[in-house]
Amino acid sequence: MIGRTREGKLRADEMQGGTFTVSNLGIVEQVERFTAILNPPQVGILAIGAATERPLVINHGLHIRTTAYVTLSADHRIIDGLIAARFLEAMDRRLHEFATTSY
Repeated sequence: MIGRTREGKLRADEMQGGTFTVSNLGIVEQVERFTAILNPPQVGILAIGAATERPLVINHGLHIRTTAYVTLSADHRIIDGLIAARFLEAMDRRLHEFATTSY
């Protein structure tokens, strides 16, 4: 199946159903971080914890910022771990860009 995926030759019945889930337990203030369990046949699940003010070092100075922990679980039979890590990197970059954009 991985070979057919890479070649773009998956059948329609092999592409049905969910492929990725976002699990947000951050609505519960006490849940700062958690690891979500992947639901096959999905490829990944992103777990988002509560947004909390935390001290951060930025440009050698101490600042208070609202941050949230995210954890990505991925099925390594389908996706390489480096690609999953790059997804987190891109998501972080876009969230920072969004936060600094004024509307």
